[in-house]
Amino acid sequence: MVDENKSEQEMRDRHFSGFLVSGSEQMDALIRDVTGKVDAAMPRKRARRAYDQKRFEAQVEALVCEAIYRDLEAPEQWVTIPRAKTKLGQESRYRSPVLRESITDVLDALSGPAVCFLEQRRGEPAAFARGPQTTFRASAELLTQAFRQGIGWHDFDRHEGEEVIVLKEAREDYWSSPERLEYVDTEETSRYREQMREINGWLRGADLKLVSSSWWDGDLGARCMRRYFSGGSFELGGRLFGGFWQDMTKAERKDLLIDGEQAVELDFSQVGPRILYGMAGAMLDHDAYAVPGYESNRDGIKKLFAAMTNAGAPLVQFPKQVGKLFPKGTKVATVCSAIARHHPAIAGHFHRQGGLAVMFKESQIMVSTMLRMKAAGIVALPVHDAVIVAAGRVEEAKAIMLEEFHNHTGLAGAVSIA
Repeated sequence: MVDENKSEQEMRDRHFSGFLVSGSEQMDALIRDVTGKVDAAMPRKRARRAYDQKRFEAQVEALVCEAIYRDLEAPEQWVTIPRAKTKLGQESRYRSPVLRESITDVLDALSGPAVCFLEQRRGEPAAFARGPQTTFRASAELLTQAFRQGIGWHDFDRHEGEEVIVLKEAREDYWSSPERLEYVDTEETSRYREQMREINGWLRGADLKLVSSSWWDGDLGARCMRRYFSGGSFELGGRLFGGFWQDMTKAERKDLLIDGEQAVELDFSQVGPRILYGMAGAMLDHDAYAVPGYESNRDGIKKLFAAMTNAGAPLVQFPKQVGKLFPKGTKVATVCSAIARHHPAIAGHFHRQGGLAVMFKESQIMVSTMLRMKAAGIVALPVHDAVIVAAGRVEEAKAIMLEEFHNHTGLAGAVSIA
């Protein structure tokens, strides 16, 4: 039976990353014990070469860590992993070194009757997946040993070397999940990677706590940010994802403490319209969402403005859940025309699929803002077009955000407290 209280994200099978590793002595001890039992269950005529032994141990560690982590994240849920030789034999910048053909033997041993530390389902339909997937999860025996030792979020770490610059293909439709693309590094991508590593290094050591952790059970160590580019181009998209705070609601983020101080979320106000005006070489001197005749439908105007920016052709119907933000009987074409009349300077930018280009400019502003914050000693947690900072650093952070917005757009920006 599906648990209706679980979110789709919790129910979605987690993809095996191969980058989760032990981060404590307790986890080290558990991994050593499991490794010894798996080794004994895989008889060999000769000892492994040193390199192969090291990979074997890393594969056991990665599989066990991923299984326990997934159970902490969403009990009884599964992790997907490829078994096909064609996939495991491919070289990829996104792939962990443990993902080689030999990992299937280790997975089989871990889930075999002699060990029984994992449960494995081979080639079965996976939650929210397009086709059959091999999945695994921690067995009751493994969880018993792990939790007897008090294993929790603090016992995990991430292996260095994970790719933080991700390029995705163009999305075919709203429901599609674009594949990651391989690419050849350039000075640009190398610079982006160094920027992300600098930001991640800064966030890794940040003092982040919760006022009360009784309501939230998550990994406060999940701070590895990755920058995702879209449409097969490094000039589209580019937003940062991966921080635990991004999965929180605005209300929940107010329970965060940064350097022992209350966290405050600062938003770039009307960032999309302002960036579009900058791209058009014009100035935004009025409220972008105060469209005459629709003053009481501000939320709907904001969402429709974004849809018009992303669309490749005039809208013939309201996007999902947007129509209900307007009076019954309202025609989408009528509202779109009103928005275009309210923004004559950028009307030519609507229905041109320009949303990802706007997002790229936004992401450039955010990355340079983060680096400026780091230089000033301000811990800042990015959330797309906003940052979360300690209450005592709000004014400094605002000044940096406004300077970087002007540097990238040539226009004055606006920052507000969310």
